[in-house]
Amino acid sequence: MKKALSLFLSLFLLTSLITVPVFAGTEENLEIQAQLPAIETLSTAGASFYTPFSATDLSQQLVLDKKSRQAVIRFMPSSDTARVYLQNADFETLPNAINQAGGIYSFSFRESDFGEEATLVRHLILENAEGEKQTISFTCARRLVDSPDTVVDYLCIGSQYSNGGNQLTGVYGLYPEKSLIGRGFWWSPISLGNFGGYITYYYEEPILNDPQNPYGIDFIVYGNSNGGAGFSEPGNVMVSADGVTWYTLAGSDHYEDKTQWEYTTVYERADNGDTIANGVTLRGNMYPSPENYPLYDWNEDAGKSVTVSGISLPKRSDGHAAFPAFGYADVRTNSSTAWGTGTIVTVDSRAKNPYLPVTKLTAGLAGPENAQEIYEGAGDCFDLDWAVDGNGLPVELDSVNYIKIQTATVDYAIGGIGEKSTEVNVVTRAMGNSSAASVSAPPSAIVVDGVSLPLEAGVYEYTATARGAFTVEVDAGETSNIYINNLRSKTRGFAFTPGKGLIRVIVQDGQKEPLIYYISVEGQGFAGKEIENAVSEAAGRADVNLSAPMSRAMLVAALHDLAFEPEPDWMDIREIPSGVWYKTAMEWAAETGVVRGKGIMRVQLQDGNYDPDGSLTKQEMASILYRYAAELGRDRPAGGDLDRYGDAGKVSDWAKDAMGWALGKEIIAPGAEGSLDPLGSVTGTEAAEYLNRFFKAMI
Repeated sequence: MKKALSLFLSLFLLTSLITVPVFAGTEENLEIQAQLPAIETLSTAGASFYTPFSATDLSQQLVLDKKSRQAVIRFMPSSDTARVYLQNADFETLPNAINQAGGIYSFSFRESDFGEEATLVRHLILENAEGEKQTISFTCARRLVDSPDTVVDYLCIGSQYSNGGNQLTGVYGLYPEKSLIGRGFWWSPISLGNFGGYITYYYEEPILNDPQNPYGIDFIVYGNSNGGAGFSEPGNVMVSADGVTWYTLAGSDHYEDKTQWEYTTVYERADNGDTIANGVTLRGNMYPSPENYPLYDWNEDAGKSVTVSGISLPKRSDGHAAFPAFGYADVRTNSSTAWGTGTIVTVDSRAKNPYLPVTKLTAGLAGPENAQEIYEGAGDCFDLDWAVDGNGLPVELDSVNYIKIQTATVDYAIGGIGEKSTEVNVVTRAMGNSSAASVSAPPSAIVVDGVSLPLEAGVYEYTATARGAFTVEVDAGETSNIYINNLRSKTRGFAFTPGKGLIRVIVQDGQKEPLIYYISVEGQGFAGKEIENAVSEAAGRADVNLSAPMSRAMLVAALHDLAFEPEPDWMDIREIPSGVWYKTAMEWAAETGVVRGKGIMRVQLQDGNYDPDGSLTKQEMASILYRYAAELGRDRPAGGDLDRYGDAGKVSDWAKDAMGWALGKEIIAPGAEGSLDPLGSVTGTEAAEYLNRFFKAMI
């Protein structure tokens, strides 16, 4: 969860806005409580107690059921109880508030009693013959929006909040029922924990795929983002009609090569109660206990080990979680008028167009000046038309009853602010228009690698063939919102045939429903001429001959060229002056992690410094290509045995994995007489050959 807010905000909200249950823990307190009157049985009608629930807790919390006008609390006090009465939040006695029928007592929370407040507090007083009193506090919440009927499943795992841990600003890892209320503050949600943690909701009246809804949006998930990439903690969203067969609502990054559709984490309980995630100990993050998560289906081994699977979004090179454009929970803010504080929110079930531009701000308490013109301030909006099966192909859904949200960030290297856990304040049905919204106009053409698709009305799945690097171009209205996978643009270049074999094109106009096209792309190899041109272009701009040693900047520029020169989203390398020919390429490479190290201009090289104009060595090229393969979402299996070469000792520690991989993939060949020559320079001609082998290996 995000903890980058200033300390004064946390302390202010802690003292003024948050009620944290107090648990008596000393032996003396427990002994005193044992001598006082107590509740022996406790139940409710018209409301649901928060889970985990225990009738003996001195602080009880509950939320009104859907369409319920009152909650009736029924209880049986212990036999030593001589007097029972009820008080309000100010401990003023409420006359005639307790009813009795035999040994069963009851009192009610009526919806009309709430006024404008979201919660209502009652103190139940049990008094014995000696005048000694036991106070049990009940906090009942009413629903503020059209939230789900119930929470049917919940597990916060691998988290600082598991089992109710880290209550500095509230209880986040317990009591999932509070996410039925409809608050939207940064301090009011429940946390799903580390990767794979989840919550499942049930709507008795199904969520419809409603054509009357603006932008095609059917429901909204309000998280607790304070804005920008620094607060993004994306959660994948799935839907189901029966709770058995599930479909993913494919967000903007679903078809990107680095997105993993079936990532698995095995969580184990360490001897000291900590959590071990895929072999990594998450110190201080307690393993969840069955008594704290009664909604989870615990099998006999789950107390020792839990395996979760789901969609994983890669972290950014700056350590932040992914900051996708649309289609994930807990990414966009809930405030249309404020940014960063989380104290002014707009949870009104009104959708905002998810296909608008998004902010490039990474962090900070000051919001963008054009907040009304971008996709921000209305929670995270979802369209049932995004539903896809396990192969990424579309599924037509008329309605769903179940919604599941699951943390999509793998975060085992937890720092001082904790894991990047998805938080959920509430899910709500989107508000529709009084008249049916029309459908966006179809594009006049979609061109893949120079060939127009044979578009037909009502047909949204196509097949195309691409040769190596290629472009997708969409010819639509001047004001149309167009996404090609996760890029908001009418044109997108692809350095390779997508690893998942699919490209999604979305065309959307005004408040209309979008049209969504799915293109299965078959590859036919890579054209070496394009590589030669890219290297030659870089050499020409650097004013060097191809037979001369290549600079590091030249390699980065060639890769940038082959990637169709994408603009960096947020990286700004101030150390490179404006106008330097490789500035944009270097910022793209630093942003994607193709070059990285101890700072903006440093990479893992022998001397710790990154000199863009310095000569490129074999081990440096291997390292850059190794990282670029990761950026492309390609597997990087262990490679060749370096020890068989006489000069293997010259390979720097930071380059050993990359050199072994490059040799195993036959991307970089050994030098003369079987030597590695890791410190030898690479000419432009050699770089073109190595790049040719690299791109063929990546197909």
